[in-house]
Amino acid sequence: SVDDYEIIRTKLQDSSAGTDTTSSNNHTLWKSVLAAITPGEFGSILQHVNRDTDQPSVAVLLATSAIEQGRFTCDYGRAAVSNSAEWNRQAMVTLILPHCVDARNNCGKIRDILSEWDKIITQEIFNYYTDESSF
Repeated sequence: SVDDYEIIRTKLQDSSAGTDTTSSNNHTLWKSVLAAITPGEFGSILQHVNRDTDQPSVAVLLATSAIEQGRFTCDYGRAAVSNSAEWNRQAMVTLILPHCVDARNNCGKIRDILSEWDKIITQEIFNYYTDESSF
């Protein structure tokens, strides 16, 4: 099966690591394209990840290596959670919330789309990153 994580990681590799000018230009192009994706596009990419188990790691890879610094907000987090496999949403929240620059003020955008059960099992992670003791 296709390893989407590895494909994206390879596309995002530091362009200086390649010796081939075409390869370097290709990496730079991919990085600039992925740096500008919208939350909707981010969610669509995650929805099309071949293996559901890879969705959270692909989300973190894009959040940390592709999307421009300071732009990964809870809007991206919401798109990630809503486009991930339902059984995988706890892992998605746990891995992406630390990267949301506005988690303290906007984590409700993510929490609001979770099932009651997912809200219960992710409450601790929300508390940790927002300093809230109850929701």
